[in-house]
Amino acid sequence: MLTSTGEAIGGSGLTWWETFGETEIGWTFARAHWGKGYATEAARAVLAWGFGTLGIGRITAVIHHGNTASTAMARRRGFTPPRADSVLGRPCTVYALSSDDFAAGEDRTLQ
Repeated sequence: MLTSTGEAIGGSGLTWWETFGETEIGWTFARAHWGKGYATEAARAVLAWGFGTLGIGRITAVIHHGNTASTAMARRRGFTPPRADSVLGRPCTVYALSSDDFAAGEDRTLQ
């Protein structure tokens, strides 16, 4: 939500997938607000909450092939692509980030 107008522009959050034994982060934002850093900012806050408050050791992000904006955002946050997969028949890459790698990246941004 934009604090200046109250407009809902998207969101980010965590989902626990029992089937995979993984916690996944997701984000979605209205196209008009792409490229403004909102997804990066939201993901950073959600990751900090997941790793810090919830004590999760590893968080994944499932990104469909061709979604270059989400791939770039995940890489900026420090995610690496450990495996290929598919969701509902669509090829995707499952990116992952450990709590240690997140903390190391946060330390670098504070210097």
